[in-house]
Formats: sequence, structure tokens, C-alpha cells
Amino acid sequence: MAGYGFSLKIRLSIYDLEQNLISSKIIDSTYVIGEDYVKELRKKHTKAINLILKKYPSIELFEIKYLSFCDFLYECNDVKVQYDDSENTSSLMYEDKKYTLNVFKDSSHYFLRDLYLNEPPSFPINSVRIYEAGNLKLVVAHLGTDSHLPKIRGFGKEYQDKKLDYSSVKTFVYQEPVNHHGYGVDVFISIKK
Repeated sequence: MAGYGFSLKIRLSIYDLEQNLISSKIIDSTYVIGEDYVKELRKKHTKAINLILKKYPSIELFEIKYLSFCDFLYECNDVKVQYDDSENTSSLMYEDKKYTLNVFKDSSHYFLRDLYLNEPPSFPINSVRIYEAGNLKLVVAHLGTDSHLPKIRGFGKEYQDKKLDYSSVKTFVYQEPVNHHGYGVDVFISIKK
């Protein structure tokens, strides 16, 4: 059996519309040996969705409207990552509008606690997901890197996986492409329609 694997942590995090973390709690975790973790992730996802629906019975779940894999580009369809060294900020450009990514200034964020606290991170985009619910659109970009990407950035191409059925947020899980020693984080912007 392969000696590598994935550590999966299912975290229930609540943010306000400005990306400020309100609360965060690990609700489940596991370690999966081998390269395919989707089966185990699906079990954990179902448990998390059921917990959310029980805790917040009147919640309106988002519908997934779009998913694209960007293969570590800095510009993917209508989404672009911008880093401003002079202002020490990171932004996501969407439909020609700039949105500051406040999450990178949050030193309590579980992923960013020890990373890039003195300068804006320089992560390319691995995937883009767009969700809608009521009068709100949520644009999520998965930013990722690995032990080699700081030297070679934006080497991929954008594509969509036609085999994925993302018609329901209740059942949709997928394996995010990662690179050697890779790690990543989801960032989001919320837009009132």
C-alpha cells in the first residue's frame, strides 16, 4: 500500500459577508492512505450537511452554478488574483471589479496562522466555484501552491470536468487537484445581486 495520504479536516466555519471569521470548529477528521480520498470525503460531507441542516433548519443552501479548474493560473475565466506589495494586500478580481481578500490579514485563520503574515501570499488559482442563494452570489477560488510553484507560476490551462455532477451542494464533493507537497485554501467574495 502507498505510504502517502491525505489528512481531511471537516470544519464548520461561519463568516460574515466581509470574510471576517465569526466561528470555526472542527466537526470531524480522518486520514486517508492512497491518492483517492473522495469516498471518505463524501461520508464526512454528508455528516457535515446533516449537522448544518439540523442546527440551522431554515438555512437556504447555495446552488452551484459554475465550476472550473484553473491548473494554477493567476487568471481563470472571470477571476484573477492580484497581489499589491506596496499596499500589502491581496485581491480577487471578478467581472472587472476588485475585492480585497481580508482573510489573509486574519492571523487567527487556521490555515494562515503561520503563513505570510508580513506580506501578501502569492497563490495561483486552482479552481473557481460560483454559488447562488436568494440575492447573494458567492465566488470561491481555491488558491494552492507546492514546493515548486513559487518558482514557476501560472503554468497550466483552464478546463471543466464534464463528468462531475454538481447539481446539488448536499451531495457534491470532488478531489481538488494538488501538486507535490501541495497545500491550499479557499477564499471567497460575496456579491449582492
